[in-house]
Amino acid sequence: MVEPDLVLQFEIEKGRSPDIENVARALLAWNEAVQVAVAAIDPSARVRVELSGVEHGSQRFKQILRFLEDGAEAIEEGGQEYPLIFKQVKALAKLIGGGILMAVLLGEVVPDEHQKVLEEIRDLLRDSPEMRRHSEEFFDTLQEEPAIASVELYEGNADKLIYSVPRSEFAQKSGLFQVVDDNLPVERIEQRLATWDVVLIRPVLVAKPRRWTFSKDGIEFSAEMVDKSVLAAIRDKTIAIPFAEGVMMKVEVSYNEEFDGAVWKPIAKSRKVTRVLSPRVVLPPGALFSNTG
Repeated sequence: MVEPDLVLQFEIEKGRSPDIENVARALLAWNEAVQVAVAAIDPSARVRVELSGVEHGSQRFKQILRFLEDGAEAIEEGGQEYPLIFKQVKALAKLIGGGILMAVLLGEVVPDEHQKVLEEIRDLLRDSPEMRRHSEEFFDTLQEEPAIASVELYEGNADKLIYSVPRSEFAQKSGLFQVVDDNLPVERIEQRLATWDVVLIRPVLVAKPRRWTFSKDGIEFSAEMVDKSVLAAIRDKTIAIPFAEGVMMKVEVSYNEEFDGAVWKPIAKSRKVTRVLSPRVVLPPGALFSNTG
């Protein structure tokens, strides 16, 4: 039994090109999330997500959900008995990686006995550490790749849009399957900017934004290095300061904090080193405006 093609599309910022490693990591995390969802729907089902085509010159990845024989028979039998549930289950299997489970479950009117089954599946997935981990990996990878502006999922040859998530929402997708309760305080995310004295633990000396490891007050953390002066100096091999373990640094850091209704909590993987204040990187005139490739 083969489901309609799924096309996972990454919209790219104009003039930029994504790192192929980040694209591969995101695809792997999405595929793993789909498989966890199918297992929650029917533990006897086995599914393989096949990459059936990549459109030339684009970031469109055509995929097929292929249920293997034993699982296909089990799901078909259930589908014959409960056709509406079967329809919703197939939709759920396709949408689970996109973080819009509630829209699937609440978007259509279904009989009470069917809704109960769907809500049980929802609760199972919402509480699944494995599902949460794969979902976080998917959006964390997209958040770390500055060239990706949005992610979209289409179904079939007609390119029917199933969902679209803009970059502005990537950082908020660390907990995908949350029940919205109007009685709970509204959560919100705000960006902070701070200057920290840190110790360099592990640099990544490539001329692209990557997560470096630092220590602040004896506690290690990682932050994406986005200081253009540092990246340009690495690229041009003109860096004159020893970026090595143990170097004391003063850095400007941006990060997001989330208000949970009671307190503000930092979002760990949102940290970025926007400027290295010391030791200072001095570039020759015009270096920041040279071709970055």
